[in-house]
Amino acid sequence: MWIVVVGYLVGSMLGGRLYGMVSGQDLASSGSGNVGARNALRSGGIWAFLLVYGFDVLKTVLVLSLSGSFFLRRR
Repeated sequence: MWIVVVGYLVGSMLGGRLYGMVSGQDLASSGSGNVGARNALRSGGIWAFLLVYGFDVLKTVLVLSLSGSFFLRRR
């Protein structure tokens, strides 16, 4: 059950908010208003896109590697 809590907490961290803290540019108030990677590309360029997308991919890989076979158990 702990992996569900960890997955929720890690999933609540947004790459767009991280980019906003690093760059000082709020993605929620620029472009389409979405804090996702595509709006980061529009608003901040390729490096913003790579930071947001890379962070989102890495947090997914982290949670999946921590969960192991938790979701793949056969009953």
